[in-house]
Amino acid sequence: MPAHDLLRMRAINRPEHPVFISLDRTFVYRELDELSDRFANVLIEKGIHKGDRVAFYLPNCLQALITFLGVSKATATVVTCNVMLKKDELAYQLADSGSKAIVTLDKLYPIVESIRDQTSLDHIFVTTIRDYAEPSA
Repeated sequence: MPAHDLLRMRAINRPEHPVFISLDRTFVYRELDELSDRFANVLIEKGIHKGDRVAFYLPNCLQALITFLGVSKATATVVTCNVMLKKDELAYQLADSGSKAIVTLDKLYPIVESIRDQTSLDHIFVTTIRDYAEPSA
């Protein structure tokens, strides 16, 4: 059973149960299911089809989880890129995988933009670590 189906079951059976805590904010199953649905819909609207590769160049954060689940829900293939990769290593991985899209942090975006012409990327999605943080965090 795909991870996104397990998430959906939990979102139905225990919608308000905590699933992820980050930067002083607690996320529940219902919320994670909705966020990953929204991202899956964005990917589909942008022309990502079954089997297309979508990379994520993110540290351990909520956005990585949303990306993983959203890509899966959109029936695309996840390509994980370690944030410790050097510029030429990232370029090679993206080109070799044929990734059509990537999700990254604002702080990592300059690296992605500098190698974009060496890849088949059509879309770059940029987020910030504070997007889902409590203001006090």
